[in-house]
Amino acid sequence: MSQLDILTVGMVVVDHFAVDLQELPAPGKTQFTTQPIEERTGGHPHNVAVDLVKLGMDGSSIGVISAIGNDSAGALMEKALREHGIRSFLKKVTMSTGQGLQLVPRGYDRITILGPGANLELDAVYVKSVLVEQNPRVLSIRPGYSGIDDNVASLMKSAQAQGTYVLLDVIKPYGREWSYFRSALPYANALHCNDMEAMNITGADTVDAAREVFLSHGVKLVAITNGEEGASLATSHEQVEQPAFTVDAIDPTGCGDAFCAGLLKKLLEWEMPEPSALDRAKLEELLRYGQAVGAAAATAPGCTSGVSRNLIAQLLREQGN
Repeated sequence: MSQLDILTVGMVVVDHFAVDLQELPAPGKTQFTTQPIEERTGGHPHNVAVDLVKLGMDGSSIGVISAIGNDSAGALMEKALREHGIRSFLKKVTMSTGQGLQLVPRGYDRITILGPGANLELDAVYVKSVLVEQNPRVLSIRPGYSGIDDNVASLMKSAQAQGTYVLLDVIKPYGREWSYFRSALPYANALHCNDMEAMNITGADTVDAAREVFLSHGVKLVAITNGEEGASLATSHEQVEQPAFTVDAIDPTGCGDAFCAGLLKKLLEWEMPEPSALDRAKLEELLRYGQAVGAAAATAPGCTSGVSRNLIAQLLREQGN
């Protein structure tokens, strides 16, 4: 097969969604839902890969590296990737497949409860062997709840050494301090996090100061999202900030992954240019597209259900200016 465009790596889970909750019940009380509780596959590698297919990429040019158990949840994950034509590099282990519980009270951000399960047995040796064998153009990696967490910097360094463009997406680390991300920063061509994550990782008091820390550590393209407040994109020579798109948000789960998928899709269309080649107009276009994909993801329950090219085109047409 030809070289993969993108390999995604990190935690995968089967999520159970309860959305549009009127309130969270007090202990001992029962809360009835207005919508069915749904089971959906998710996790950063899965979400980015599926979103990219929905954005028009050929699934056979995309791969997912993760770990699953030999159980019904693992079979569901394999089925979901297969149905989108995505190539699977899923290590099967004795632990059960990771699962999550997503509670979305009406008018509030989601509440996430995660059981990492098999993800904790994903090891760096396995991931590196796939990276060397497949030599992708892009690696999208999210540590935080998996067995590769102690080796993120070395995996990113190895990927960069073979000419792979590396996007680092972060999440609250499992059993570690936020500072553990810092050793990986020099090997991130691009980084995505939200405003609070940026300040926690860097120890900075403001988002602007955190952005400067990322750039000073060698990150070439820094993307910081802040939900309904909008997002920013910066290189060492230029920075743009834009407000959020307005949508009827049902479930914010997966919006950050969709944003990453949007950035990667546009960068691949542009043949992965160096940040120095991205002038202000290009940065604005790149950020707008990423934001539109992220906003689309919020319009339906689950991580990827809301993403569609028609909705994204509509958002850009009606609100892009």
